[in-house]
Amino acid sequence: MIHPDASLQLGYRDEWTWYLLEYERRATTPKRLPERLASYRRYFASGRARLDHGGRSPMVLFVFETEHAEWGFLRIAADMPEVPLASATTESIGFDGPLGEAWRLPAPAAPVRRRLHFLQKLHFCKSVRSQDFQ
Repeated sequence: MIHPDASLQLGYRDEWTWYLLEYERRATTPKRLPERLASYRRYFASGRARLDHGGRSPMVLFVFETEHAEWGFLRIAADMPEVPLASATTESIGFDGPLGEAWRLPAPAAPVRRRLHFLQKLHFCKSVRSQDFQ
C-alpha cells in the first residue's frame, strides 16, 4: 500500500495526467530510499496504479531538499524503468515553479531538467535519447 503526500491530476492541451507527489525529508538514506521505491514497484507491478487512476499510470514525483538526496534517488530509480518516476529539488521548483523545468527522469532518459508536461511522454518513449529533447 502506498500513501503519497498528494495525488493530483493536471491537464495540458486536453490531455489529463495523474501525478503522485512525495516530499521526501526522511526517506533519503541509502537504506530507506530503496525501501520506499520498492513499495512503488510493487504498486505498479500489481496493476493497481492503472486501476486507481482511470486506466492510466500516474507519474510519481519526488521532491527533495538537496541535490545530493535527489542524485541518490536517481541512481536507485534508474534500476526501475517500469515505474514512471521523476524528481526535483525545492530549489529547482523555486526557479520556475512546479510546472517549469524543475524535473529530472532517471538515467538514461533525460538527465537534464524538463517541464512537467513532457515527463510522461519521455518516460514511456522506449528509444529516448537525452539529446532528442534538448
